[in-house]
This record gives sequence, structure tokens and C-alpha cells, in this order.
Amino acid sequence: MISFLKGVIVEKKPTELLIECNSVGYSVSISVNTFQNLPEVNEQITIYTVLIPKEDSWNLFGFYEKSEREIFNLLITVNGIGPKSAISILSSISATELAEIINNNNPKQLQKIPGIGAKTAERITLELKDKIRKSDLITGISSDMLNEMAIKAEAIEALIVLGYNRNLAEKTIAGIIKSNKSNLTNEEIIKLALQKLLK
Repeated sequence: MISFLKGVIVEKKPTELLIECNSVGYSVSISVNTFQNLPEVNEQITIYTVLIPKEDSWNLFGFYEKSEREIFNLLITVNGIGPKSAISILSSISATELAEIINNNNPKQLQKIPGIGAKTAERITLELKDKIRKSDLITGISSDMLNEMAIKAEAIEALIVLGYNRNLAEKTIAGIIKSNKSNLTNEEIIKLALQKLLK
């Protein structure tokens, strides 16, 4: 089993990474969250992986952080969630945010993820709640991180109420939080988001 790859990035796309390790090129399926954390092309990286063999192919999935790989492995144990669906989910939400939603038994929040209906959301929370609590995914979340997650969710919902679509709202809020090192209030984040969107 391939647990990780350490090599040089040859090419990167939001859903795929091509990495050269000892003169061998590996094509790795990745989430958008992993893509956003990758260094530039020609730089070295260690990517954590899961190899899933099928009858007609061997598929390699890669993750920038071990926590994302851990929750990916949990997601694919859920009936009806395959590797591609799991990657799609982790492209819409971070591993820690997903773990917290499942831990809080909040399937309605999961339904906001594209492609996740009510039944699937219920199944994910029901089947993974106990597994999440036994993992390191929850214990690794600090109170500051939880507070930031709550503020982020509130700001996104505020933009949606104002008429902006969810994808644009999430992208805008994430960019503002990432570019501002100081702790911003919910009101400040929404104000900065509106300034950016109205330019």
C-alpha cells in the first residue's frame, strides 16, 4: 500500500496532482482544499495517499494533511459514498469542519454541500458520529478554531440572505479570513465581503 509520496510537483490542477518520485510520475486525485495548500510547480512536497484498486484501474487519492486522509477513509465506509464523492465533499468543506458537523449531529448543515441530499446527510452523521468521536479529528480542534468556523458559517449565511449564491459567498469569506491575520468579528467580515463583491 502506498501511504505517502515525496517528490516534485510536475503539474497541478484543482482535482489532480502530477508528482515525480524517483523518476516515476504519479497521477493523484485531490480535493480543492488540498490543491489550495500545494506549493508551486517544481517544488517538493509530501502528499499522504490512499490507493484504491478497481477491476480495470488503480486509483490514487492524495491529501495535504493526514486529517483529510483520515476523514476520507471514514467517508468511503458510508453506504453510497465512493472515493469520488468523498473527494467532492472534501472540496466543499475542510476535514475539521466536516468532523465538527458530524460530531454535532447536524445533517442539515451537510445538505448545504453540493450533491448531498437529506438521506445521504443523515446516513453520514449516523454512521460516522461514533467513529469521529473516537478519532483525533475532534480533539485537534481548538476553541479558537471552533469560534472561527461559527463566524465563517454565519457570514456565509448572511451573504446568501442578501442574494449571493453559496459558492461565491464561501469563496469570498474564505479569502477574507485567509488574508486577515487579525481576528475579525462577523460584522467586519460581512462588511469586507460586501466591499469586495461590489467592486
